[in-house]
Order: sequence, then C-alpha cells, then structure tokens
Amino acid sequence: MAADQKLKLEALQEHLEQFIENLRVVGVIAGDFQQNGQAVLNERLNAVVENMKTLDRMKEEYCSVQIPLSVLDYIDKGQNPELFTRHQLEQTLADHQAVQKKVEAYKVRSH
Repeated sequence: MAADQKLKLEALQEHLEQFIENLRVVGVIAGDFQQNGQAVLNERLNAVVENMKTLDRMKEEYCSVQIPLSVLDYIDKGQNPELFTRHQLEQTLADHQAVQKKVEAYKVRSH
C-alpha cells in the first residue's frame, strides 16, 4: 500500500473514531439528561454534525475502494472484520493441504 493511501486511511479511521466517540457521549448525555447539560449536549451534537460533514467530504477519496461482500456479511453477523483475513488464510491453507493430499494420492496411483 502506498504511503499516501495509508495516511488517507489513517485519517479516515481517526475521523470515524471521533464520530463514534461523539455519538457515544451524546447517547450518555441524552440518556441522563439534565437541564444544565444542554450546552454540552449542543456542543457534542454540533461536533457530530461537523464529523458528518468531514466524512462526507472525504468520501470521494474512497469511492474506488471495493469491499468484498463476504466481509460485509461477516460484519453483519457481528464478527470482527479484522479476523476475516485470518479466517480466510486458515481456510485457504486447509484447502491447499486437501489439494496436496489429492495430488500425492494421484502420484501414488500413477506409479
């Protein structure tokens, strides 16, 4: 991955983390709302709006990124997408070993 692309992805991750944190705080404040917390709630809501604007501006940089449907299915099932690659590699290794056994069996029959 090019260094420029890596920096862009890190910036996106940082903005998403800020967005999620602001939403979490809004939920906490709204869940236990008190009149004296109105200013803080307004501040956080404004931060959420600004995060959304920033993410909207950033979207053009990522329109060429393609995410396999199997990764999205993995996420929909509530599984960690970071583990997807590990599971795919494990499955590929198991498939490779099965093919190797078949090749060896074929070689034994051929001789």
